[in-house]
Amino acid sequence: MISLIVKLITLPIVVFIASTTSNQFYISSIWQGLLLVGILALVGIAMELAMLSKVELLFSVALDFMATFVIVYVLTSLLTNAYVTFVGAVLLSIVIAGCEWFLHRFLVKGNQKKKAVT
Repeated sequence: MISLIVKLITLPIVVFIASTTSNQFYISSIWQGLLLVGILALVGIAMELAMLSKVELLFSVALDFMATFVIVYVLTSLLTNAYVTFVGAVLLSIVIAGCEWFLHRFLVKGNQKKKAVT
């Protein structure tokens, strides 16, 4: 549950800041941002359930980066009046992966892996 709460707070903030301050990434409406955040949160939770206790921290964050990049790049290309450049998707994925690194480190060091998503 901790992980979901953190994702639902940080992801909208990161997506909003990226969309309003960068010319590399833009979403035109709130529902597009919510859709992107929802998919990123659901995939992130599923990946944490499947791998957090089984793989190393950096490998887990690298997988989060790759999944975030693919989701952002593909989903944004499918949305009307939304766009992301390759560099924009990479930069947004780096920022989100950085947030995930802190979250995963907290969960692993605090021995809260089981409480992370339940």
